[in-house]
Amino acid sequence: MPSEDDEKSEISNGSQEGHITPQRMASDKDSYLQCADENIVNVCVINLLETLAQLYSSKRSNWTLARLGFTAKFEKGEYTAMTDGALYTKDKHIVQAIVEVKPNIRSSIVPEVQKQEASEIVGSLKNSTGNKLPELGGHRLLVGQNRHEIYLMFAKPDEKYQAYLETSENAKKDQGFLSIQAYGPWWLTKKEDLDELCEILLAIIIRASEAAGALEYNIDIVEVKPDIHASI
Repeated sequence: MPSEDDEKSEISNGSQEGHITPQRMASDKDSYLQCADENIVNVCVINLLETLAQLYSSKRSNWTLARLGFTAKFEKGEYTAMTDGALYTKDKHIVQAIVEVKPNIRSSIVPEVQKQEASEIVGSLKNSTGNKLPELGGHRLLVGQNRHEIYLMFAKPDEKYQAYLETSENAKKDQGFLSIQAYGPWWLTKKEDLDELCEILLAIIIRASEAAGALEYNIDIVEVKPDIHASI
């Protein structure tokens, strides 16, 4: 049965939240027990991601299990968000995407996991110049695995919210928004889901390697801005 909060959603900076019609079926939270250890889920998704990366002979980016901490400092406070892994460039270890996992079915922890993912994305935005990112129409990527399901989160701040992050000043009435569009779930236990997911992830990995290589060697590449909705 579809979850109440299927992750086909768009999340703002916290003041508003909207939903669009779900197109995939999420697991019933009452039908699946929590995984015994979150590390099992963590190793599972990183192994999948790095195995896909090995298929690309010219790869210049690696996936890591290392928990990266992003400290977001603002005028009157700060916080540190910890990830469950990341995609980074091999030359200077610049983070290109982040990973967050949970041992639970997503439908059982929607509000909590959305807040955590958003805080990690904001932390990464505060600690990034935007260099060496894969071309995804200006979006940042978070790969999330919740038990046996994988979701892809594409985040993009509008101009006002990006300016707010760069200045770290107190929130104004009209500070803009951070939109997070989540797609999934893809079940790791279903061949057709895994086939489709791997095609998408491999395309992203190739783009990440191209971005890392192009800037490392100052090579001009053609900028392509795909429609995220259509490509997914």
